[in-house]
Amino acid sequence: MTEPKRYPGQPVELPLDPWLYDCLPVRGCKVCEALARERNAALISGDTWTAYRVASEIRDHRDHTVTALPEADKRA
Repeated sequence: MTEPKRYPGQPVELPLDPWLYDCLPVRGCKVCEALARERNAALISGDTWTAYRVASEIRDHRDHTVTALPEADKRA
């Protein structure tokens, strides 16, 4: 008969849900666009904590500074 393991196995790393990073920056808002660039850079570098924090800032951002969109963008 074999002896049961008396020590824990390797830790299990669970991926974070993608919805944590889902947020729609307001088009034309300079702050939202800067935060979106920061979030994308963090995701590319694998820094999930920063990406989550920045995505949360985008979702919570209410004071949008939207500049006038060019006529081509208004029709889209």
